[in-house]
This record gives sequence, structure tokens and C-alpha cells, in this order.
Amino acid sequence: MLPAQGQGVITIECLKDNSSLIEMLAVINDRKTQAAILAERTCNEYLQGSCHAPIGVYATEEEENLLLRAIVLSPDAKKAIKAESLGHDPIQLGKLVAESLLQQGA
Repeated sequence: MLPAQGQGVITIECLKDNSSLIEMLAVINDRKTQAAILAERTCNEYLQGSCHAPIGVYATEEEENLLLRAIVLSPDAKKAIKAESLGHDPIQLGKLVAESLLQQGA
């Protein structure tokens, strides 16, 4: 089972021009998780998914790469389209996996 993007991740938001707070938060930021979430969000956004769309997407670290796996289900869950890929750049990886899903009919 693939979860919706970002499941289980704790985030803290702040104003983009609050540089002192951004600097303090950088200390607790996990770069690997940030890259994984960026890949997941990019894939979902490229698919024009919402919180109501039956899209599962999950990124994990595989040696020095990210592995991004995704699935798009029909509303009745009778049809599933899957794609996965490895890559270094989370944005490019998200787009690549989304494009594969779209080419398959998602």
C-alpha cells in the first residue's frame, strides 16, 4: 500500500521572509526527508492531485538515490496504474514518475 504524499511527516511552517526563524528551524530539518517529500509533492502536483484523489506516492532512499513509487486508482479501485523510478533530483523524479503514470492513462 502506498500512502498519500507526506503521510507521517511533521512540518513547521513560517513566513518566507522570517530569516531568523528559518535559520533556527534549519537545525532540525532532515534533508533526506525533505528530498523525499519534495519528490512526492512534485508527483502529486504534476498529476493535479488533491486530497480527494486516489493517488498514493512514496519516496525512500535507495543507496545514494531516491526511489519514488506511485499509484493512481480509479474511483472504484478496480483499475490501478503504477510507476516507479530512481533518481537524484527530487523534482525531476516526481515529474518523471507522474509522466509515466499519465502515459499509462492516469
